[in-house]
Amino acid sequence: MDGRRSMYCQLLAGLVHRKQVLGVVFASAILRAITFLERNWTRFCYDIRSAQLDFIIDPSCCSAMSDYLASQNPDLADEIEAICDRGCWKGILGQLWPRANYVEVVVMGSMSQYIPALEFYTDGKLPLPAPYVAYTLLPNMVYFEFIELENGAQSDDQDEEVSKDRLVSFVNVNVGRYYELVATTFTGKPSTLVTGA
Repeated sequence: MDGRRSMYCQLLAGLVHRKQVLGVVFASAILRAITFLERNWTRFCYDIRSAQLDFIIDPSCCSAMSDYLASQNPDLADEIEAICDRGCWKGILGQLWPRANYVEVVVMGSMSQYIPALEFYTDGKLPLPAPYVAYTLLPNMVYFEFIELENGAQSDDQDEEVSKDRLVSFVNVNVGRYYELVATTFTGKPSTLVTGA
């Protein structure tokens, strides 16, 4: 089965059981799903209303998904249509899945790019907790230093270049404080990698 049909099946199951979804995992996956839903919500509504699966061509998948559409459900299709047809999708996650309590995300490094979109789709009403992340530092590969962050956030006045007077060695890192990790490679050029505690 291709990725679009797989996404369709997962979203269909989530929409049919929309009042039982409690949380969402992985920011990039949910944003891809919302984009897919935005393009195809009329198909979902039609399939739920008519109990048909025209988009699914794999027989085993069609058989498995038919349990979700055992009978026509025009009321559910109308609910979803009313939500999706509003034009603005701000807060759509909480509207489509009213029992959702959170969207689990990794907020560090390249994953931080997804936060503004998630805040839009949740209308800031669903927390975005990050799972505990642990790192293993291999001192024989790279020289590690740290920049202490104020209140767990990078200050706005930071220069592009890493200031040597702000660097803290590994032995001077304090538990419970937030740091940005700076790795200096064998070439001697430092690069900021990730924010962590």
